[in-house]
Amino acid sequence: MLAPLPAPPPPPLPPQDVPLPSTWPVVPVEKRRVDNGTFSIDQLMSPKTTESRRNGAKVEGSRPLEKLLGVSDRQKRVENLEKIVDRLRWTRLEQEATMKSMKEEAARENRNARERERRAKARATRKQKGLIGPKGQH
Repeated sequence: MLAPLPAPPPPPLPPQDVPLPSTWPVVPVEKRRVDNGTFSIDQLMSPKTTESRRNGAKVEGSRPLEKLLGVSDRQKRVENLEKIVDRLRWTRLEQEATMKSMKEEAARENRNARERERRAKARATRKQKGLIGPKGQH
């Protein structure tokens, strides 16, 4: 006769936050992890996280910053920053070019307006002296 199979082990309990000793500062859960299980740069560099690490806080899944930001990640960040700087530089150059063209256009309009006024004044003077008659009567 066969012996009955042992009952399967109970399902594992969901992980719970282990209470930290009172000497460690508590880092809020939202500061601990991002969705994919790593820290974002902002979280790593935030003064709160940095301060708590300096004071010896054991942040869940904490690893040295170098490991978290592998060389490729750092290189990507540098490249992204360079792209942003280039974009800002080009934006500034475009703004300067736009301002320059706007100034040139305004100067041209001012010159044209002065020229029109000068011509109108000269015409009025000639008309007053009788050198030219009313329009349409040549």
